[in-house]
Amino acid sequence: MNFLKEQYNSIVIDLKKVFRNPRDGLSHLLSVICMLLNALMIWKLLVVLTGCESPIVVVLSGSMEPGYFRGDTLALYNQPKIHAGDVVVYQINGRDIPIVHRILNIHISKDNKYHLLSKGDNNNIDDRGLYEPKQYWLENEHVLGLSVGYAPYVGILTIWVNEYPVLKWGIVFLMLFMPKGEVFLLHLLHACKFFVMHKDKKLRYASFVYIFLKIAKIEDVLIDSVTIEKEENLKKRENYLLHH
Repeated sequence: MNFLKEQYNSIVIDLKKVFRNPRDGLSHLLSVICMLLNALMIWKLLVVLTGCESPIVVVLSGSMEPGYFRGDTLALYNQPKIHAGDVVVYQINGRDIPIVHRILNIHISKDNKYHLLSKGDNNNIDDRGLYEPKQYWLENEHVLGLSVGYAPYVGILTIWVNEYPVLKWGIVFLMLFMPKGEVFLLHLLHACKFFVMHKDKKLRYASFVYIFLKIAKIEDVLIDSVTIEKEENLKKRENYLLHH
């Protein structure tokens, strides 16, 4: 309890500093805006380079296990030629959520138009039940991109934000009002990835202990002690060189 009370007091002090000194608060706000603009620029650049409207997507279900798990992040590329066995991301008209599945079969019509049939690796049947009524095949305009790479569990925080809106506002609060809030978010993302990847409960909770250590700035203390030790060793070496 004392630990949590100390963290609460530390957060309150940080907030008071921000509001007492408007210049620091404005500087922090500008840094957050710059970070968001940089992220937007990188996203637009990826859109141009890959030719995809959504060059990065997150796997939302377990229909592609064991190849891809919930929370994996896929990198997409606009590949004009798609083959059976390729993993693609497609979107049905009228639906907001894209689907990550494998191409099971390709049918070429008389007018040389490609028709695709998809299926999840972990599903027993194909995706025709997911298509629009009386739609039996996917066409190229439904396909957002071809999967060319992935990062495991990186997108799990995105799923949690969508499932728990309170978490979304908590992140916004951290970004706007807490100094170095974006650094905290990076550590939180790392802990979430660690939490999902390991089935051992002890290892899972150890990841969040790691976050609390970051918040408590214990690591900063350790780094300071190492720096001091290095400086002392450097002074000893200089004294040794002076006397020999």
